[in-house]
Amino acid sequence: MSQPRSTMSLIGERYLDTQLDRSHIENLERELATRGIVGLKRWVLEIFAAGGLWWNIVWWEWCDLDERDVRLGWTYNFIFGGCVSGTIAYWFGLPWGGGLALVLLALWLWLGFSLRSGTVAAEPEA
Repeated sequence: MSQPRSTMSLIGERYLDTQLDRSHIENLERELATRGIVGLKRWVLEIFAAGGLWWNIVWWEWCDLDERDVRLGWTYNFIFGGCVSGTIAYWFGLPWGGGLALVLLALWLWLGFSLRSGTVAAEPEA
């Protein structure tokens, strides 16, 4: 008997380097809805996932992305973003460093959501 999958593992499946058919994605969505992961709660989890799992561009994970991977991705975000933004803030001032931090966050979220939308397999043409 297999262990039940975590909620973040279900969300993270859309960020894998694989293409999923529409029925599989519908099953994932249905499972998340039965767990009560809908509305604002769902979007908050998606934002955390997109912001951390964009690092899968580097990892190339094909099997499982879960909360451990989200945590690792956000750790990398804080280390890399903090170092770069801190250096810019030191040399050019706090507004420039803070602005760069916001730009990096927007870039990472855009990358993450771009990866999520690219997992849907193309429908076969009739």
